[in-house]
Amino acid sequence: MLLSALAEYYRYKTEEAPDEMARPGWAPQKVVAQIVLDEQGNLLGINGAGKDESWTFSVPTPKKRSSGVAANLLADTAQYLLGVGDPGKEARTLECFQASREEHREALDGVESAAPVLAFFESWDPAGALEHPEIQRSRDLLKSGFLVFAVSRDGVLQQVLGCDDVRVRIDDLARAPSPDAEERVCLVSHKRGPVARLHPAIKGVPGAQSSGATLVGFNLEAFESYGQTQGSNAPVSESVAFQYGTALNYLLGDPRHRLRIGDTTVVYWATLHDDDVARLFSQAVDPDAERLERRRKRAELRKRGQRVDKEEERALTLQDVKETDQRLAGLFEAVRTGAPLAEVPVTRAPFYVAGLAPNAARLSLRFFWQGEFGDVLSNLDAHYRRLRIEHAPFEPAYLSPWRIVKETENPHATKSPLSSILGSSLLDAMLTNGRYPEALAKNVVLRVQANRNVSYPQAAMLKAYLIKNCNESEETMTAELNEQRDDAAYVLGRLFAVLENIQSCAQPSINATIRDRFLDSASSTPATTFPTLLDLANKHLRKLSHDGRTHNFAINRERLVEKLMTRAADAPLRFTMEERFTFYVGYYQQRQAFFRKRTEDEASEEEVIEVTELTEEN
Repeated sequence: MLLSALAEYYRYKTEEAPDEMARPGWAPQKVVAQIVLDEQGNLLGINGAGKDESWTFSVPTPKKRSSGVAANLLADTAQYLLGVGDPGKEARTLECFQASREEHREALDGVESAAPVLAFFESWDPAGALEHPEIQRSRDLLKSGFLVFAVSRDGVLQQVLGCDDVRVRIDDLARAPSPDAEERVCLVSHKRGPVARLHPAIKGVPGAQSSGATLVGFNLEAFESYGQTQGSNAPVSESVAFQYGTALNYLLGDPRHRLRIGDTTVVYWATLHDDDVARLFSQAVDPDAERLERRRKRAELRKRGQRVDKEEERALTLQDVKETDQRLAGLFEAVRTGAPLAEVPVTRAPFYVAGLAPNAARLSLRFFWQGEFGDVLSNLDAHYRRLRIEHAPFEPAYLSPWRIVKETENPHATKSPLSSILGSSLLDAMLTNGRYPEALAKNVVLRVQANRNVSYPQAAMLKAYLIKNCNESEETMTAELNEQRDDAAYVLGRLFAVLENIQSCAQPSINATIRDRFLDSASSTPATTFPTLLDLANKHLRKLSHDGRTHNFAINRERLVEKLMTRAADAPLRFTMEERFTFYVGYYQQRQAFFRKRTEDEASEEEVIEVTELTEEN
């Protein structure tokens, strides 16, 4: 299905934007320098793109190379085009140059504009190449990438690849089947034709080989069946292989059609209103990207001398969060009500999402989703509604997948392979409205135990997990504190937050709070932990009740403790994992309720003092 969808996208894109997609036989390639020849084929110079710079040229599709010798036409490395290679590998370098000479002789014979290139290959002596002054001047440059040919005619530099007769010859070569191609029925197009023996190299997946990795390939007998070798095991025609490879490389090279979660590179596309659909999807699934881009631009301005003080930066950050939240809220509201989207006239556009991960010389397909664009927006809306939970005003209402997965990582770890797997699994669940990965919730709990705190993204993910995977009702598992719930796990989570609140008011300068010492045990073995906590709380309340400023506060909190204890009179000896999730959500929501902004009519003087002290402490 993936290959068919990519081939279809190639055909769609060549009609909608033919200049953006390479024609058969061609591929975009980064080029670091031009080999400049005169009309007799003599080397005049080597023009570099600049330090750490390159041009992007449309060149004949490069061949896949591993350990063998395979020359490319008119665009290749210095080893093939000039016979200049690494010291100690002179025999190998000479073999590469000779292969390139034969390739150009056979392919460009009779092409007038390529005559200087053919003359160059006839007269150039690779054995003395290092003595040439232009080679000596550009020695470092020749080690770094591909080169192309240019010819100086009457002082005007002309790209050989830009000549009409050269392009016609390359197009003719592309239409001709490979000499060793086998005629089979293509599994994708269902048409009979020459089958690709080797599939195209896919570039742009971080962690994979820089020269390109294979999406479809068979390089060992263990992977082969019925005596078939290489591409014959999964017959795909050469034309379809070119189409899907070109389309996938285009998507990976376009930041509008890709994003990363851990080691998974996600590409997405539509076969109707592609650019608009891709932009909306990017905003919906990765709301942090736009905010971070605006912050990056402001940072660049500061480097250039434009001053932005901390207060102004904070105000701009809050504005970024507000604007993004409003935009997404409007988008999902339109999806729920069926209102037309201004950016995308047709929400029923066919839409595709694929997650790719590096795997040695190959690529692993982590997931593939296809459907209508409106469906994926509805699924994302359902996910964000499950995540919705009370939070600080400077925090975004829409949490991106990488933000959630980051809450499972050890901030001091150099690598987190688990988060890569969790990221792709989480995104798959978001797209399909499926169950969240169980390991994600469990690893959130591990980080809560390690950090001895429940963050906003962690609480949001646990809440969403309980709703989706544990059949919790959204009416019960609300975004704000639910004072009507009476299940032990939620009530004891609230109680722990109340006891912590009492301690922080009674001992504002204490080094280790009950959260630091007892959060883990209270969430796992409540029956043995809470008696100790309640005994401590009674001592704190006695201290507060003797202070005129906090007397009313102590009475208020004592009543709240009694109320919660009545609801959780039968505390179990041990909580299940799901009950621990609920405990942490109750704890987080009760803490947020203490910080919630209230009107002057609702807040007493003691509560104002309490909120002020807690804010200063944290």
